[in-house]
Amino acid sequence: PATRPTLGVSRWPDFDYDATGATTLGHVCEARNGELTLEFDVSSFEGPPVDSRSTKVFGVPLPPGICIEIVPLTLRGSLDTSNGNCSLDFDAEFRGSIF
Repeated sequence: PATRPTLGVSRWPDFDYDATGATTLGHVCEARNGELTLEFDVSSFEGPPVDSRSTKVFGVPLPPGICIEIVPLTLRGSLDTSNGNCSLDFDAEFRGSIF
């Protein structure tokens, strides 16, 4: 498990991604033994793009001018209420541009 916010894309190594300000609506689908199953409405997703302000690869910010918009397809996960651990599975399209 990640000890810091990371994002993984395909076979690329995970990278640091600061999603501060990201929002979406969700609900609890099921609760069992202190673990909540979560589902999110991706049509309500608003979040920062992958760019030099939000993303570091191997500790280095992306070069200025690179911007990758995140278009979510699914977002679901679980929350362990006994220790606060949260695990999310996020499938998305990434639409990139340079300058």
